[in-house]
Amino acid sequence: MKNVPLPGSPALRQGLIYGVILAIVAVVFGFLQSFVGLGLLGSIISLAIYFIFGLLAGQRASTQTGKIGTGILAGFLAGLISSIISAVISIILTVTNLDNVTRAFQQASDQQGFHVHYTPQLALQSVILVLALGAVLSSLISLAGGSIGGYLGKGRARVAPPPQYEESMFKPPSPLPPPEQNS
Repeated sequence: MKNVPLPGSPALRQGLIYGVILAIVAVVFGFLQSFVGLGLLGSIISLAIYFIFGLLAGQRASTQTGKIGTGILAGFLAGLISSIISAVISIILTVTNLDNVTRAFQQASDQQGFHVHYTPQLALQSVILVLALGAVLSSLISLAGGSIGGYLGKGRARVAPPPQYEESMFKPPSPLPPPEQNS
């Protein structure tokens, strides 16, 4: 079977594919983590998942082009796309359960002795801020994975060798004949 090159940027294509898969994995892992209660270990596993998917996207993209930069971009896009999808899902779930979220924030504040009165707006603002910081962190971790994957995939690239050097067909002009001497 012959490999047919696909149109478009390999970095964008691999970033989208792995970003959507990573978003699904992250959402499922987030739900499982809320039931199991892994705590810090769950956060470390989540960061490792972002790193691994960035590495896979970067390796796959740079295998197609032979450039490390393509892998870096693919890893970054995978992390960014997945974090945006996860953030949208989290915001939808937060808005639909805003009263419960506000109540949970207020209870946590009261237990720790803070004198903060949480309103629904403050709770939503806090959730959005945490999601934005998480998007930046997950994008950077996927970028790191993409850079390593780009380096690994660069060696596996099937890039056509450069064309052989051919002598130029240009012939320099012949030198002018010496002027004839009239004596």
